Parts: sequence; C-alpha cells; structure tokens
Amino acid sequence: LHHAITLVYLLKYQYKIGFNDRSMVDRALGFIHRHSRAVDNSGTALCFDWEIKPSFPRYCNFVDVTTYFCIFKILSLCFRLGYLSKSATVEQACAYAQYILDYLKNDTLNPVIKPYQADEAIIRNILPRPAESVLHKGALMSNLMVDLYAKSTR
Repeated sequence: LHHAITLVYLLKYQYKIGFNDRSMVDRALGFIHRHSRAVDNSGTALCFDWEIKPSFPRYCNFVDVTTYFCIFKILSLCFRLGYLSKSATVEQACAYAQYILDYLKNDTLNPVIKPYQADEAIIRNILPRPAESVLHKGALMSNLMVDLYAKSTR
C-alpha cells in the first residue's frame, strides 16, 4: 500500500504542475506489475508474499485490499497524463476489479469488500484502520469511473 500511495502522489504532482518523469512512473508501475498475477479467468491479484507478516497484533497496512483501489487511482492518473491508453486502462482496471468481485467479497455481508487479502492467521494480527473504509475506497476509484465514462460518451 505504501508503494501505491507514493505513486498516487507522484502522479498527482505530475498532473497538477505538468512535471513529467515517465521513467520514474514506469519503474513504479513495473513494481506493481511484478507483484501482480493472473488468476485463472478471474482477473489479476496482487501478490503480497514479499510483505512482512505481522506476528503480533498491530496497526498496519499489510495485505490491505485498499491497495487495489489505489491502483484504480493510479490507472486514472496514468490515463489523464497519457501514460496509458483508454483500452489499457480499462483492461487493467477490469482485471483487478474482477479479482475483487470473485475473491474479496465478504460472502456473509455481501456486497462488502474484505479489508485484507490473507488467511486468518495473518489477519487476526492486523487491527482495523479508518483507511479501510468504503468511503476511502470509493474516493480512490471515483475518478477512474468518471474518466472512462466521460471519454466513452464523447
């Protein structure tokens, strides 16, 4: 999550002042792509295997599903900056969204999205944080929806 949020702010900075460092963005996107994997016909999942696994209760953002929503924000900003085409943006967004819908919905509270992507042994050591709210996830995703809808109706 830290990496994705850092990239969001780099892209926001580039968008607002016109600064353009494509190589820095490409390296950051490469990190995300290297830690993503296709899951059958169910989209693209983030691979959190490299992250530290908390062994005692703590506030942290390890295996945080909010990362997917940061990626939606990243895709929106990359599209606005011209780093990604509309088709590449849609393809990547749909792949991550499909994984969320297929694997990260809480079946008992449908349609709530689970806050973490891990087994119970790890999750029981993560204390909830406000950033895991549905409002935060929606805010991260909203520009992508507006950009793709607005561009498709013109």
